[in-house]
Amino acid sequence: MPLAHVVRQYALTSANDFPQRDPYSWRLLASNNGGQTWKILDTRQAELFSERHQRRVFQTRNRAAFNLYRLQIDRVREPDVAHAVQLAELEPLGEPGDGLDPRPIFADAITAQGDNPPFETAFQAFDGRPETKWLDVADVNGDRRSSWIQWRYLDKNSLVITNLEQLHLLGSEAREGYPLKVEGVLVGNDPASNQWWVLDPTGCIQVSDVAPAPQSVPGQRVLLEGRSQWVNHQAGIGQSVIVAQGPAAVRQPSRIVLGQPVHLGEGLTWVEVEGSVRFRTQPEDRMEFELVDNEQSLSVRILDFDKGKKLPPIGTRVRLQGVCSEVLNASGERVPGILWASDLNTLAVVDQSEAPQAFRPNFGVHDTDDQNATLLTDIRQIRRLDPDVLLRHPRCGSRAF
Repeated sequence: MPLAHVVRQYALTSANDFPQRDPYSWRLLASNNGGQTWKILDTRQAELFSERHQRRVFQTRNRAAFNLYRLQIDRVREPDVAHAVQLAELEPLGEPGDGLDPRPIFADAITAQGDNPPFETAFQAFDGRPETKWLDVADVNGDRRSSWIQWRYLDKNSLVITNLEQLHLLGSEAREGYPLKVEGVLVGNDPASNQWWVLDPTGCIQVSDVAPAPQSVPGQRVLLEGRSQWVNHQAGIGQSVIVAQGPAAVRQPSRIVLGQPVHLGEGLTWVEVEGSVRFRTQPEDRMEFELVDNEQSLSVRILDFDKGKKLPPIGTRVRLQGVCSEVLNASGERVPGILWASDLNTLAVVDQSEAPQAFRPNFGVHDTDDQNATLLTDIRQIRRLDPDVLLRHPRCGSRAF
């Protein structure tokens, strides 16, 4: 029998732009015979989203389980102006407050009348990220821009999680304990708590209570095995085992320069790099900042950040070790993009007096309380400032032309 779930309520989140494209009138439909017949679970008319990325929850009276659901959008807000319909998120929900939502995952069948690949696909409506969206030009019914998006639950008995993005996308479905086999590299560990950071091309995760591989140094390629679990409203890994893969990692990191091209296949490499600290933020329990040198930049993420410690002030030149992943630059070359470091012990301050003059940063303001600091005249200068400096209300103005 096909897998079925009960949808008691659902949430829609408006997309990032053009409110004219918002769903205005729609029906939520359900079927247990592949769409040959449909049951109407909810009907809405003349619904308005008052702002971008607004999440609205709608109740149904449904108590039956169905295998296939469809959001039938009958009209957008302004069909005579809009050329498409769009949604940031579509969330099927169960009982209020139970935290176990019948949201489809990447292994289910998600389809739509149309979408706009590669970045505005039907799956983007279910990825849990409001910054992405599903978009359909909906030319078939141009007078209303009507469209549909649907999901069908599949049997996932043979599902194996093979990367960390898939684990994240499981959401509460992680409670089913799917087997996981992820190839990645070690970033570092906390010996006191026996916690390890493992990185793959799609993300990074902290794994606890594992028997690590004997070659347990940063950059060591490993196979992370275990089962998905749902703990503290997050998808994680239980029954974890880390097995070394390939040759033992080198004991010294490779020295790289910001912006240098790297060869295909050299991603996720343990490296050492120098640069100056620029704009920093602190999302959740980690620290992020930019490392800059000779007009090149690298995003740095300190994974285990002790809030009792402070990062060196903005503009300080530092040497840092971590595992680096690649990005494509404007010329299509693969260059260092993100550096993942386990903690601040991998960072050392470089003596500025020994650095060439070209390396010494000047972002238009210094980490000082001087109210007569240099006038900021460029928006790029402001974006590069440390949050502590912004709180001091540095002087801003415009150049005369």
